[in-house]
Amino acid sequence: MLTLSACKGHTGITDPNGDDDPQAVLDTTHYRPWDKYSSARQSSSSIESSSSSIPKSSSSSAVLSSSSAKTRSSSSAKISSSSSQENWDQQSSSSKQNQQWNPWGNWNQSSSSSSSKQSNSGSKIAELNGDTDCQVIRSTTDKFSRLQDILPCVKSDEKVAFIIRHAARNKSASGDQAGLNDEGRKQSKAFGEELKDIGDIYFMNTKVYRTMETVLKIVEGKEQAFSETNVPFQSKEADDHLETSDIEDTYLVTDDRKLQNCRNTLQSKYNWSWGWSPYSYIAYEEKPVPECKEAFYDIDERMAELMETHFTYNKMHPITMAISHDKFLVPLVIAASDRQINLQFHQHENDFNYWINYLTGIAIIVDASNNRVILPTTALSDPILRVFPDN
Repeated sequence: MLTLSACKGHTGITDPNGDDDPQAVLDTTHYRPWDKYSSARQSSSSIESSSSSIPKSSSSSAVLSSSSAKTRSSSSAKISSSSSQENWDQQSSSSKQNQQWNPWGNWNQSSSSSSSKQSNSGSKIAELNGDTDCQVIRSTTDKFSRLQDILPCVKSDEKVAFIIRHAARNKSASGDQAGLNDEGRKQSKAFGEELKDIGDIYFMNTKVYRTMETVLKIVEGKEQAFSETNVPFQSKEADDHLETSDIEDTYLVTDDRKLQNCRNTLQSKYNWSWGWSPYSYIAYEEKPVPECKEAFYDIDERMAELMETHFTYNKMHPITMAISHDKFLVPLVIAASDRQINLQFHQHENDFNYWINYLTGIAIIVDASNNRVILPTTALSDPILRVFPDN
């Protein structure tokens, strides 16, 4: 079993009853929405993914923006943040059990400081009148928030990192040198176009070509100067990017041989054959089979190492975009939601309604005291993969 902290309050907003309270610690006077970016979002509030086969609710169009927030009431803001996403997440009865289970431990601490120091993002800073919108977004962990909506809710004295899956690929394109498909290139570029009016982004990627291609298409759409122009990148580290294996699924695995033993055991015991299944299984199961327990690091300890290595305030850039992989991110999303987002693919193999979509993952908001807010996030209109076509 993974050793998990039992403390509550991973959003940094709690009351004595253990329920999230948006009013508890949030100071809303220093949010840093980028005014051009926020108003532009109304006309391009979502990036459609070709992998989504389920019709979206009309409420999905109720995307939060700083301009619409000015005229919205508190109740309508909550509807925008939650009702618009009801089609996104399947809630299972087991996901609401063990409410004290908190895998973030001491690397996701409550955020309570409220300095007004400006960041070096190079973006326009404006006051957000719709404070309730940001309170809701920053306290929502049981659903995915749009990445484009989280950005304006980062305070002026905070930095933010997004660890998200690369853009779309073909099912058969799974090797390290496999790139994106046409839809993935369109997704990445369209996403970049939505980010034109924020400051320069610092990127992280893995050795896998499709993560690099995702970066290049984002900067192309964003029209951001970038030190690399082709895949593979010529340099593993530069002023604007870093290649690291710390955001690969291997970072969670103790040993490849032990992982294979875990897979073999799950197949013989449960007839689970997909290589994805151990990653969702280990994130939900409190008493995993010994072979799987041995195959994975303790999530608390491993994530604490990741935070200390890459995501402390002094080490971070104002905005970081880490392009990663689904098997690395699924356990993190599950943990960020306190297991309320249902990604139990191991129980539903071949059903892609239980797996994350492309450009989906987590947001990490960090203040100068290294207090953190961790949120499930997506850049697409649907955070769930739904379908996984061969081409």
